Amino acid sequence: MAAFTHLNPLGSRFSDGSWGVYYAADSLDTAVAEVTYHRSLFLARTAEEAIDIDLRWLHADLMDKLHDLRGQGASMPHVYNPDHYGPSQDLGRTLRSQGSAGIVFESMRRPQGQCVAVFKPRALSNARTAGHISLHWDGRAISHWFEKGAPHAMWSGQPSCHGHEPARAGRRRHGRTIAKRNGSSQRLGSASRTPLGQMRHLLCRDIAGRS
Repeated sequence: MAAFTHLNPLGSRFSDGSWGVYYAADSLDTAVAEVTYHRSLFLARTAEEAIDIDLRWLHADLMDKLHDLRGQGASMPHVYNPDHYGPSQDLGRTLRSQGSAGIVFESMRRPQGQCVAVFKPRALSNARTAGHISLHWDGRAISHWFEKGAPHAMWSGQPSCHGHEPARAGRRRHGRTIAKRNGSSQRLGSASRTPLGQMRHLLCRDIAGRS
């Protein structure tokens, strides 16, 4: 998967950027909250105009046991710091070097949500597309998101373009295919077969590990 092959040089919560991490969440709402936070930071830094960012939502099966950090926010505040990742990166490095498949922890962006950080590709299986969503950036913030439905066929009696230009809807900018940044694809999805139940995958490369 791209999260393990296209590394994020800026690092993330459980990686300093020298190894890949695949992130997932226990619900689509939690996945969207995580993605929204990090994508908003990027769009604000680059002063983007209003844009819809298209993302693919994936499911995958989580096949291995993970280290459980849930309920330890009070005793491990350095790991749960919402903005500073140094101590959590050290923990990720240590656990990964000891052969850990990954970590399950509480979401920083949606308090009732849970996330996983997967260190080993073999811990995941059967990735498949579950749907598509779009985040709307209004020029200042991501104001809302929506799930994209089935396409509608064009009206069969649509007039010809010969001799005049047909009416067009207002232009709207879209993320390329599934919202690429720095040449990498972003995706949403999930995993199952885990004590957490369905885990919805946050992203591939560019937010990979940046919970």
